[in-house]
Amino acid sequence: MVTAGEREKLAKYQDLAADLARQWQGFSVVVIPVVLGDLGVITNLKRYLFKSRSLARGMVDDFMAKAQVKVLCDNVQLIKRHMKKQMTPPPLDNA
Repeated sequence: MVTAGEREKLAKYQDLAADLARQWQGFSVVVIPVVLGDLGVITNLKRYLFKSRSLARGMVDDFMAKAQVKVLCDNVQLIKRHMKKQMTPPPLDNA
């Protein structure tokens, strides 16, 4: 089942895939939509798609690990900014 996020990614990158296929004749270009959850979750389907394209296992695992760390770090930064806003006292009214 293709999610809305995956459909959006597929549509977004079809033109780029077509351009790459024209530039690199003889190679196949496939758009693999990678959608990460809020906590960096990548479904097993994504792992299967990467493996089915003959990418090295270490390369797939490395990409997935880096993507998950990036998502988690971005979420931590977002939470910190939100917490900082909540903890900042309102300005004093000197009127």
